[in-house]
Amino acid sequence: MTNNEKENKIKTSEVGTVFIKKEAFRNMLSHVLRFGSDEIESVEVMGVCLGKKDPNTKVLTVMNAIPITHGAEVSQGFSDKHYSLFSKISEQHSKMGLKIIGWYISHPQWGVFFSDVSIKNHRYFQKETNPHAFCIVFDYSLMSAEDDLGFEVYRLADHTDLLSQEYVKVASEVEVPNTLEYFKWVQKFVEDTQKKNPVIIKEIEELIEPKMEDLQEIPGSKESSADANKGEFMF
Repeated sequence: MTNNEKENKIKTSEVGTVFIKKEAFRNMLSHVLRFGSDEIESVEVMGVCLGKKDPNTKVLTVMNAIPITHGAEVSQGFSDKHYSLFSKISEQHSKMGLKIIGWYISHPQWGVFFSDVSIKNHRYFQKETNPHAFCIVFDYSLMSAEDDLGFEVYRLADHTDLLSQEYVKVASEVEVPNTLEYFKWVQKFVEDTQKKNPVIIKEIEELIEPKMEDLQEIPGSKESSADANKGEFMF
């Protein structure tokens, strides 16, 4: 059975639905497209979703998304480095009343599905203290289809069963942006992607520990300073 055939049989849960604010969606999409397009050798990305859960409706609202990493390590199990970053992010944002309510990954050109490794990683988030935690899976290549934003949302059907890998799709909605706001973002997005080495959004490690090639660059223009602050998320 192919991934697509399997996905067509997955049930959709209407409990603990996910509402994604436009700013959070912009961060996730920027991260996915920074490392995934037909013009480059695409790799997977991973980040976390911050927000709140309504105690009455159980709706989870994603208010911010923080890019964590990209490349081969995304398809591997979480490391101590990742757990440390998750803890720091949780501590920092708890002061603002936000918590990690889910996470996101990308499967460039592979389709959207909940892989075995992702399910294993997901158990870190979905547990008794966060029973409705979710995982948003992107594939940029699906965005060319009409009315397809290129993602699905998943969670475990029963997080208390540590042997089960059964999962469900989760109903979701993305906030509709203001027309002018959206136009300005798209315009800037297109301009950024046309630069030689576009940095559409930075990952958290790039902000905490700049890579050697970044340290060797000598900022000498307003454009350089602006590029250094493109990541519109807080840490």
